[in-house]
Amino acid sequence: MLNPDIFVLTDENGRLLPPSQQAAILAKYSRHPDSARDLLRKTSEASSEAFQEKWVVNYGHDSVAELATIPVCFEGVSIIASKEIEKLQRPGCSEKSTRMQKFNRDQMLWPTDDLKRAQGDLVDRLFDLYDDVLGWLGEKGVPEKKAFDVARSILPAGVRTNLALVAYPRDIAELIAKLGGSSNLEFQTIGSKLKEAVGSIGGPLIRHTEPNLWAQNWVPKKIPSRREFKRNEPHAALIHAFVDPKFMETISRTYDMGEDEFFEKMEERPIKAKIPDLFQQIRVGFDVLMDYGAFRDIQRHRKMTQIVEPLTPNYGYITPEALLDSPFMARFDSLMAFSEEAWTSDWASSYVVPMAFLHRSYYEMDLQQLYYLIELRTQPQGHISYRRIAWQMYQEASKLMPQYMRWCRVVKL
Repeated sequence: MLNPDIFVLTDENGRLLPPSQQAAILAKYSRHPDSARDLLRKTSEASSEAFQEKWVVNYGHDSVAELATIPVCFEGVSIIASKEIEKLQRPGCSEKSTRMQKFNRDQMLWPTDDLKRAQGDLVDRLFDLYDDVLGWLGEKGVPEKKAFDVARSILPAGVRTNLALVAYPRDIAELIAKLGGSSNLEFQTIGSKLKEAVGSIGGPLIRHTEPNLWAQNWVPKKIPSRREFKRNEPHAALIHAFVDPKFMETISRTYDMGEDEFFEKMEERPIKAKIPDLFQQIRVGFDVLMDYGAFRDIQRHRKMTQIVEPLTPNYGYITPEALLDSPFMARFDSLMAFSEEAWTSDWASSYVVPMAFLHRSYYEMDLQQLYYLIELRTQPQGHISYRRIAWQMYQEASKLMPQYMRWCRVVKL
C-alpha cells in the first residue's frame, strides 16, 4: 500500500526553522536513519552551528549549505548592481519594475562624488525629460505601463532599485566573495553589508567567507566580435551551435518511438510544457546587442551561460518609436549625444549611461531553454525591445536547424 509521509519541516509552533538549523537537520538525513521529526527534537541551533563548523568549514562539504534558503532584500541599490546580483543562476529574484513604477531624481545613486560633480547636470536633464515624456504620454491617454515602456530608455542605469533574492547560503557566500572582491565601490559595500545581514543566520559558511580579489581578473571587458553589426541597431546573431547529426536516431532509441510518432507527440505538447530533456543536447550561442532596458529582462533567464560587457555608450542607442515624431525628439538626441561625449572609461561612468544605449552580451544555452525564452519573450504583452530580440533568436535558430525549431510557439512581430 502506498502511504508516504510528506510534511513541511517546522518547529512546534508551525514556523519555518532558522536556515542554519534546517540545513543541519536535512544534512543529517544522509548520516542517520531517524525521521526529520526526530532529528529536529535532537538538534538545537547551537548543535547546528557545531555540525556546520565540522562538515562545512573543516571538511569543505559546502552541499550542507544547500539545504535551506535565505530571503534577502536589497533596497536602494543601483540597477547596475542589481544585474550583478542577479547573475547567480539558481536563486529566485524579484526586482522593482521600470514598467510599473515611476522613478525620480532623488533615487539616483552616485557611486563617487567626482561623478556627481561632473555629471549631475546631465542626470538632472535626463530626469526632466523622463518626467516630461511621461506627462505628455499621459495627456495623450497612453496606458501607464506603455508610457513607462517608452520613458525607461531615458533613465540612467545608476538609478536606485529594490531587489529580493531567495538563495542558498552557498550561493550567498559566492555572491559575498565576488562583490567584496570587485573594484566597484558599490559592489564592495553591498558585499560587506550582505555578510553582516546574513551572518547571524546563514551559518559558518557565510561568516568565514572573504572577498575574492582574484575574481577581478575575470570581469569581461569586451566580447570578441564574430559578425559585423551596425551602430544603433539591436541584433541577436547565432554564432555558435552544436547539433548532433544523429539526433533523430538518438530520440528513437531514447524514447522508443519512430520519427512520425515523435512528431505527433510534439504537436500535442501542452501549453507551457517544456520540450523533452533530450533537447538539452543541442546548444546554441548568441551575440546579442540590445538596449540596457531589454537586457534587464533577458538577463533574468539565468539557466544559460552569460558573458556580459560593462555598459558603455559605444554601440549607440535605440529611439522609442513613440518619440520619433514627438516634440521631445531633439532633446532626446541631444542628451544621448551629450552622454556619449561625457563618457570616460572609469567604472563609475556606467551609472550615468541612459538605458536607451545598446549593451553587448553573449548567451549560450540548450534548445530547451531557447524554446522557453522565445515562447515567453515574444508574447504581445511584453516590451517591444526584448520581443524583437527573442524574435531574432527564433529566426536565426530556424535558419540553421528548422527541423528542431518547428515546434516553437513563437509569436511573430
